[in-house]
Amino acid sequence: MTPAVPTLAPLALAGFLPLSALALEADADLETCQRWHERIEHYTRLRRAGGSSLQMERWRQARKRYEEQFRDARCHRWGRKLRD
Repeated sequence: MTPAVPTLAPLALAGFLPLSALALEADADLETCQRWHERIEHYTRLRRAGGSSLQMERWRQARKRYEEQFRDARCHRWGRKLRD
C-alpha cells in the first residue's frame, strides 16, 4: 500500500500557509487522477477509431463523465506526474 500523501490543509488551518494554498492542492490522490486520465485517453482513442453513431455518443458521454470527475477533483494540479 502506498503511503498517504501529505496535505496542505492542516498547515493552512494552523496559520503556517495562506488559505489560498489550499486552492493549489488536488482533491484526489495521484492514482485516482491517473486512472481517470487513462480512461479519458481510452475513450478518446475509441472515438478516433470510429464506430456507429450510437456507440460514438456513448463513448463521448463516458469520456465527459471522466473529464468532469477529473476537473472537479482538480487533478490537473498533479501536472506531469499524470503522464509518468
